[in-house]
Amino acid sequence: MTVILTSFAHPVLAGEVYKWVDENGKVHYSDRPKDDNAQVVEIKNKVTPEQQAEARQQARKLIQLQQRRVAIEMENAQDKKRQEQENALKAEELKKTCQEAEKAVRILEFQAPVFEQNGKGGKRFISDEERKQELQKLKQGISQHCATDE
Repeated sequence: MTVILTSFAHPVLAGEVYKWVDENGKVHYSDRPKDDNAQVVEIKNKVTPEQQAEARQQARKLIQLQQRRVAIEMENAQDKKRQEQENALKAEELKKTCQEAEKAVRILEFQAPVFEQNGKGGKRFISDEERKQELQKLKQGISQHCATDE
């Protein structure tokens, strides 16, 4: 952006341009007159102070837009990183849940008596029908939610 401002500011800072012809007939241009025969040259593309102020304002707006873009990109990158971390945690939780479900299936398929704790510290043995229903629910959940390595 500095380059833009400098390029706009340069003609204003240059002031007037003078033209003269030397004793050999060669034409010269300078920001200082060599003698009284030098003529002021009208520069048609001279930048006015208003144009310079407008260019500065546009440059400021461009800088602000770029800063907003960078801030949005950084925020998006942070959101993406947070989402990836959340997804990794969910995947790890799902993996643990699947491992527990697979362990429960192995226990239920073992055909040994299975019990569950009741609220009073005692045991209640589950029936064959309950075992079958629980196995079905576990296997269905595993097939729907757990990736198999097979």
